[in-house]
Amino acid sequence: MIFTKNLITLTMKIKPILILILTVFISINSYAKIPVDGAPESGKITGIVTDASDNEFIPYATIVLFNKADSVQVNGGVTDDKGFFKLDKIPEGEYYMVINYIGYQKKIINDISVKKGMSSIDLGTLKIDKAVTDIEEVEIIAEKDVIEYKIDKKVINVSKKSVAAGGTVVDALENTPSVQIDAEGNVSLRGSSNFTVLIDGKPTALKGNDALKSIPATAVENVELITNPSAKYDPDGTSGIINIIMKKDFKTGVNGIVNASIGTGLKYNGDFTINYRKEKLNYFIGASYNNMPQNPSTEIDNEIFYNDTTHILTQTADRNHLMNNYNIKAGVDFYLDDSNTLTFSGDYGYWGFNLDMDAQLKEYTAPVSVTDYKRTLTELSIGGNYVNSNLTFDHDFSKAHDLVTSLTFSSWNGNNFSDVNEQSTDEFYLNPFDAYHNKSDRNDLNKDFSLKLDYTKPFGEKNKLEIGIQSSYFILNSDYTKSDQAYNSDIWIEQPEFTNEFEFYRLIHSAYTTFSSEFKEIQYQLGLRGEYTDRLLSLKTTDNEYSYEKFDIYPTVHLTKQLPKEQQLQAGYSKRINRPQPWNLNPFPIYSDSYTTQAGNPELLPEYTDSYELNYMKRFKIGFAALEAYYRQTNNGFERTINLSDDGIIQVGTENLNKNFAYGAELSGNFRFNKWLNIYASANIYSYNIQGEIVTETATVQSIKSDYVLNSTISFTKSTRLQLTGFYNAPTITPQGYRSEMYGMNAAISQDFFKNRLSVVIRGRDILKTMKFKFETQAENINTNFVFNMEYPVIVLNISYKINNYKKRQSESETPSDFGGGIM
Repeated sequence: MIFTKNLITLTMKIKPILILILTVFISINSYAKIPVDGAPESGKITGIVTDASDNEFIPYATIVLFNKADSVQVNGGVTDDKGFFKLDKIPEGEYYMVINYIGYQKKIINDISVKKGMSSIDLGTLKIDKAVTDIEEVEIIAEKDVIEYKIDKKVINVSKKSVAAGGTVVDALENTPSVQIDAEGNVSLRGSSNFTVLIDGKPTALKGNDALKSIPATAVENVELITNPSAKYDPDGTSGIINIIMKKDFKTGVNGIVNASIGTGLKYNGDFTINYRKEKLNYFIGASYNNMPQNPSTEIDNEIFYNDTTHILTQTADRNHLMNNYNIKAGVDFYLDDSNTLTFSGDYGYWGFNLDMDAQLKEYTAPVSVTDYKRTLTELSIGGNYVNSNLTFDHDFSKAHDLVTSLTFSSWNGNNFSDVNEQSTDEFYLNPFDAYHNKSDRNDLNKDFSLKLDYTKPFGEKNKLEIGIQSSYFILNSDYTKSDQAYNSDIWIEQPEFTNEFEFYRLIHSAYTTFSSEFKEIQYQLGLRGEYTDRLLSLKTTDNEYSYEKFDIYPTVHLTKQLPKEQQLQAGYSKRINRPQPWNLNPFPIYSDSYTTQAGNPELLPEYTDSYELNYMKRFKIGFAALEAYYRQTNNGFERTINLSDDGIIQVGTENLNKNFAYGAELSGNFRFNKWLNIYASANIYSYNIQGEIVTETATVQSIKSDYVLNSTISFTKSTRLQLTGFYNAPTITPQGYRSEMYGMNAAISQDFFKNRLSVVIRGRDILKTMKFKFETQAENINTNFVFNMEYPVIVLNISYKINNYKKRQSESETPSDFGGGIM
């Protein structure tokens, strides 16, 4: 087998990286343990800053140490994601400390004495209080912004987005920086749909948009957008990572949250999460169910050119979409002792999508008109069961020095079934006199295993080394059949030219290292990841095999500089990959209708993307402003191609056709102007440039696009809020055409009862009924215009109840990181 054959090759290829990592690690540890003769003794001061009301860690709080005698600043810094700070090289003397964080009262620690021979002072846990302002007898307490900027990511606090209540993660991501969503709910990250979705930092059986559409927003604590990940992350996803942090509480006793929603068009969903913590055990269980029907409509115009004749197809269709899924999750944390934790978690669920479409088609030619009328009845069903499970062992040697081992398994067992009945009718689409009736069936079973080891070692005062290794193995079995039924007959005949079975294997071995430190008050992290990939596509029907193996290097660089007056500058670089999926590689044609087939390309190569960022943030007393500039270059770009065969069939495929560039800037800000008004606004202006072949032509295409978002939250009282969101997405190009603009407005009003235990939200999506989009495609001998009209507006009522005032602890459920760190 190809994997056994290449085992020795693999070992030889990754051996240099492993030796390099081991050498660096041993050298640094040895260096850290060697005392330097004559080095001046100096003390250090450490502590942890938390919220006084709920003990949550406060990240990025400003710490300043002053000389008690003359109030001259001696040292300073900021807290990390766990609220921890350390000030080193403190000479003997008397000091006081000031702690500042936006939305909190200033805290002063007096009488700090560093004496001769005293190497360390631990101030322990320092609690700070939220800022409270009395304006006209109305108490305003600072709370988290809807969107927060952290050192390596943007965090969307889903619980603060009332317009997402009763929806999915897609609704939570709508109208946020770097994210675009089309009328069908498909997400793009900075213009690209190629991103990786993680749940609590771990991979999931459902991928991309399928995962985002299946998770209810009410079950999510926050969503992290990581557009320039470090080498510690898998490099998959050319535009970055969307990490979904699920709600999970860690307080002693029983805690939980229950949500239920109902909306127009028979939309309803519900979910709950229950947590029980006692001594060294923590249990949690949850479940969710979604039933989200939609009734959009479409309009299609095709022009196909044959010499001096134009063949014209027009189609209108009413569509019934049904997205339905359920999920059951459970887990347990065993706190074996102060240094060792064993965690097991898993979830089982079903994901399904059903489409019923009634289409009316008119077909004629010009200049000689021969007109045919057809009615097409289509049933499409996609669904299957999935499993995700994870076993993790975490050993803490000391503060920030730990070893984490984890085993992850996920699987998908699903079916893709279609039934297409094309009836020839009269001009009123009645009285069928002939029909082409066919059905297709595809069964997929895949399994994904991953074993990884992550080690973190701080040394010296400001240095940290991370190393890790990982092996992942993915296998897919798929079979596809198509059958035809003659008109007025009950006999189905299988079509061998469309019958196919294939197997796909992919093995990836990887190793990474990152080194973090500080040079002249510039924090930096350097990362390097090496990956060996071995894949094999086996077509059982034809006994053909297509193999591919490659070794890749992925460097990363992240720099951060804290500037005066609460300013921050950050720069980053990462290299990413988009691997072809099995269906992109399978060369067997898949039948769409009597006019269209689609097929994969077994010679398809991965896309590689170089991503650069330069970000600036300024904090004010009433909020913040951020400017993000980015540049992304992708080589071997995948593009959807449309060709016309000799027999007049439209052939849809995928090729490595071009090199594309995306670059631009995002300006955003969040400001609470007074006791009742909070405004968030963003503008994203960028250019998308395509260079290369477009089917049979060589061309350069460039477009400048802009997206705008304005979100306002009006607080009538502490428990009554109105949220309005408007957005505009400008037109953009595609390799073979054009996509129109899209704009709309969403609204939500929320009311809390019983000291915030019960919340009621009424939200309206697309209340002006403007959300739709148009595609124009121009290829050799064919022009296509496509219009998609959504069902909206939609009104949803959501009710949420917290058991024992449920509130997630940031210290336990968020993944800490430095300069873009995360999981492997």
